[in-house]
Amino acid sequence: MKETVLVYNMNDKKALQMLQFLAARMNVRTRLVKPKQYKMPLGLLAFGSAEEQEEYLKDPDGGFEDAMLV
Repeated sequence: MKETVLVYNMNDKKALQMLQFLAARMNVRTRLVKPKQYKMPLGLLAFGSAEEQEEYLKDPDGGFEDAMLV
């Protein structure tokens, strides 16, 4: 299992590129989380299959606007 950084609401392109560059240098994967995925449990989001995630994608409501890394 490879370390993963979940990236929420990172709208600053330059900051996102720097984050992805630094993560790649540290051999850490980055995953951009879409607003429709915000209500998904972290474990399911990071390691779950597409079939397991389907029930959470039915409600498109996001929930916050600030950038966040997990």
